[in-house]
Amino acid sequence: FFFQAEDGIRDYKVTGVQTCALPIFAEAMPARLALAQAAARCGIRVPQLLAAPHDRLILETHLEGKPWDPCQRAEGAAVAATLARLHGAEQPQGARVHTHSAELELARRAVDDISRLDASLARDASALAARLAQHLPAESPPRLVHGDFHLGQVLVAQDIALCDFDRACLGPAGVDLAALHAHAVIADPEIGRAHV
Repeated sequence: FFFQAEDGIRDYKVTGVQTCALPIFAEAMPARLALAQAAARCGIRVPQLLAAPHDRLILETHLEGKPWDPCQRAEGAAVAATLARLHGAEQPQGARVHTHSAELELARRAVDDISRLDASLARDASALAARLAQHLPAESPPRLVHGDFHLGQVLVAQDIALCDFDRACLGPAGVDLAALHAHAVIADPEIGRAHV
């Protein structure tokens, strides 16, 4: 609710109603706002910051729309165009740069964590990390990437909106395409989990 004071503190008038989101983060993300603003400047509808009382707590506008259904071909073209605009957006200074090598290092750290929990799972995870290391792609020019691009992050209304810029960074455009493939194809509830 937005209130406008009239005649001192006691009398208030409701001037409008707006739903909002109150994300709480595990770690501070100083460039998150700059990345979302860069997306907005290239014509993408994103949540607008209302307040940031703490570096891990923000209040932002709610976005209208329904989650994207990838079976809707007309929406697919609009989503692809929106993602292309995001990848072509200006790159804010101070944004985290995420590379393929950094992703591999995260996988290796996950193997270390898993090894403390279960030896048999650690063997499987270690084999997967080794396979990833063998197929590490060449680095490509960094782009503004969403970082967690799945169906729930895309809202369809008259246009396409993107929400949840918590993992946004600069990195290879393939990061968003791989995340979308993993969520929309490999783990599709209709076809079941594909074996890769």
